Amino acid sequence: MLDKVSANGTRMVAIIIPPPFQEHANLTAADAERLNAKMRDFFQPVTALSQSLKIPMVSVAMDVKSGTASTRNGIHLDHLGHRNWGNQVGSYLLNPASAPSKSPKTEILRKLIQSKNRLWFHYTRPQNCAFLGGDRDTQPSSYDHIKTSDRWFPKEMEAFLPMIEEKEKQIWQAHSR
Repeated sequence: MLDKVSANGTRMVAIIIPPPFQEHANLTAADAERLNAKMRDFFQPVTALSQSLKIPMVSVAMDVKSGTASTRNGIHLDHLGHRNWGNQVGSYLLNPASAPSKSPKTEILRKLIQSKNRLWFHYTRPQNCAFLGGDRDTQPSSYDHIKTSDRWFPKEMEAFLPMIEEKEKQIWQAHSR
């Protein structure tokens, strides 16, 4: 699968390990450590595989005491934990030798990715999916008012695809600079 995803080494691929469990009101310190030990055991063969295939494995240290990881329940990251973990993973992927930073290149990429994700969100979750393919696709308002045999909403949704593709190109161009 990794060979296929990396297109035999022509695409950048990394294995990203999830952040560790944390002590929380819902999770004791002993339970968190037990779960983290299981996760380390699970990723030992994955580590060997990544080394044999020469695919980087991103294991971001989430230091609970310094506040670099924060969860809402000991398992799921909250918005600050996601932001911090994402910054660390993104920095590693952009420059594995660097520490997390807010470089202009990182900020440009972040904004491009947010823009593409917004387009993807609206494409995959249309405002009124009942008119797209649900029980309201027979309503007159689902059809073009001039050429009444044409449905306008599916065509409008397909217009997102070239915009998403263009954002992807911009992301890769910004990444390559």
